[in-house]
Amino acid sequence: YERPENNLYHVTEEYYYYNGRFANRADVVFLINGIPVLIIECKNATKDEAIAIGIQQLRRYHEETPEMMLAQQIFTSVDSLGFHYGVTWNTKIRSIFEWKSNEIGNLEAKVKEFCNPITLHAFLKDYNLFQEKDEELNKFILKQHQTDAVEAVIGRLLDDAKKRGLVWHTQGSGKTFTIIVIAQKI
Repeated sequence: YERPENNLYHVTEEYYYYNGRFANRADVVFLINGIPVLIIECKNATKDEAIAIGIQQLRRYHEETPEMMLAQQIFTSVDSLGFHYGVTWNTKIRSIFEWKSNEIGNLEAKVKEFCNPITLHAFLKDYNLFQEKDEELNKFILKQHQTDAVEAVIGRLLDDAKKRGLVWHTQGSGKTFTIIVIAQKI
């Protein structure tokens, strides 16, 4: 993590996995040092609910070929307009978020921002968490505004000229996970 430039990055199309019973083929897989860490399902935006179709396909991968999802940490479902991401083993719709870019409508910009080694490493290392709720262990990933808040707080802490600060969040915006990650990074 400390020297991302020393890692080997590969992207493969049509990542095929067969477990003896089921076979699945992911559209794109991003690998770091040969380890698959990000799976991307690309759908045609002309179809209604293209993102939802991609997410349903990812759910099927979890059910049919869980071994394929073992090393994967993050997934995305994209069409020519939208880019949604989540964390493996939690495909509930409330845990899947839209990645936004300053270049509205530019899928290439979204992919380049999200798959940038520094951003991807941060999601792998810091921004996916485990929480136990009702005696069940769940995996979560931070929303984009949460990661921005974490980076802003850490930036202020490292700035000797700044003595105090405030992160403003609304109810249900993810304050708890934001604070947990900030505390871990400190």
